[in-house]
Amino acid sequence: MKQMIIVLAMAFIFGTGCATSTHFTKVNPSEISANGDAIAVISSTGCALTFFFHLVEPWEEGTLKHVINKGLVNQAKQLGANKVQITNASETPKNGLFALTGSIVGISGAEAAGVAIK
Repeated sequence: MKQMIIVLAMAFIFGTGCATSTHFTKVNPSEISANGDAIAVISSTGCALTFFFHLVEPWEEGTLKHVINKGLVNQAKQLGANKVQITNASETPKNGLFALTGSIVGISGAEAAGVAIK
């Protein structure tokens, strides 16, 4: 019975440990103001579990670096864009007083939005 509980707990932790979601919508370049021909508006969100006051981050999905590089830039390249004009970006603070929110197990998140430009 103990082993079953441990296996279920580990499956839950590793199953919900990280997630990244990227959404986009194609737009008409004449209707969007951008530095170039706009192809699409892209939004990407990521979250991950951290441990011990955000000191240990086994997954990188909760970082701004991952959300921008793996979410926005990859999606823009798939749509045929040359670059991304970032309009919004944020990440959960992990140091100072904010480290208390990550006590033993915490959740770290990041999100970014931008316009894919050709």
